[in-house]
Amino acid sequence: MVEKYSLNGKQLPTLPTPHDCKIIEVEFKDEYLIFKFGNGINLYDSIKKINPDANSLVIKYHLNQQEVCVYKYKPRFYGKAYELVNNKKLIKKHTNLQFWYQYVTYNQIILKLFSDVEIIVKFECDYIEYEWL
Repeated sequence: MVEKYSLNGKQLPTLPTPHDCKIIEVEFKDEYLIFKFGNGINLYDSIKKINPDANSLVIKYHLNQQEVCVYKYKPRFYGKAYELVNNKKLIKKHTNLQFWYQYVTYNQIILKLFSDVEIIVKFECDYIEYEWL
């Protein structure tokens, strides 16, 4: 089952968020940023109410621009800060990558991921496809 959500309509959508779910693959392909989640996704509390029959999930973000800003959390002596890394490889190389949150604005989305550190990914996007497997 494929669900499509538009980020440039009159009203912004309420997106299902696979909180704490493990991402097994991140791919940049043909103007898309694609997250593939592991099997057994329906065992997570964040998915039980949304789609209890789904075994896995693929989220495809259609990019308006190829620029994807990636920020990595780095503790500092004088405080904590997010450092702009701007490297697509950063989110691809992490093992045990988890999806935490997503913040939706008009034609833009901000994702918060976690591996060994917090990672924030910000990009322009006009629609999102959820493919429940």
